[in-house]
Amino acid sequence: MVPKNSTNPIRAIRERTGRSLRDFAADLGVSWVSLQAAETGAVGRPRGIMLALDEAGLGDADEIQRSYDEWREERKKQAKAFFANQKAGGAGA
Repeated sequence: MVPKNSTNPIRAIRERTGRSLRDFAADLGVSWVSLQAAETGAVGRPRGIMLALDEAGLGDADEIQRSYDEWREERKKQAKAFFANQKAGGAGA
């Protein structure tokens, strides 16, 4: 599990606006499917979304990307640890 304080920066920006995923995607001019994929971490470099956030004045694209990369790396580490524990027959198996 990812620590509670580890938040996807894209999702955090959207949640601060109070907009639904579909409405926020429309506001940015991006596909809601692409936005959803970025919020779940399914894509590594959602550059179009980063640029749209930057153009909307919601953050610096490069800074958001750095935060997003850090978030994804933390999720990967957590997932690897979880599955290694499962394979070893650890707690929660």
